[in-house]
Amino acid sequence: MRSDDARTPAARRPSLGRRRPGDLLVRDGPYGSGDLLDRAMHLAYRSTFRRDEDIEPALEAVTHGGARALGLAGYGLAECASADLVVVGAETPAHAVVTRPPRDLVVKAGHIVHRTTALSRPPGR
Repeated sequence: MRSDDARTPAARRPSLGRRRPGDLLVRDGPYGSGDLLDRAMHLAYRSTFRRDEDIEPALEAVTHGGARALGLAGYGLAECASADLVVVGAETPAHAVVTRPPRDLVVKAGHIVHRTTALSRPPGR
């Protein structure tokens, strides 16, 4: 906290507003983009994880662990889940973390928000 913040009335301090579980932040501070694969890579790198079996729990921590910490219900690949997912070309979860592949498909609330030409279009579209 800067010294002048202590003297600034709370009503005049900048605020991020009220946040609810599930609200997204655009950035992950000065050291990242907010992308969960990037967060997992930073966690694995800073923790000096080198083996796949060490890197995969870093991805678990930033995805399912974050959802548990925020109290998000219906998270993950399960029936009636919110259908938020990212598809990448990787052989294993650890491979996805360390190679930082392009996001081939991004789905939010069941709606495709990004698709690369690497993925074929569904028939009839």
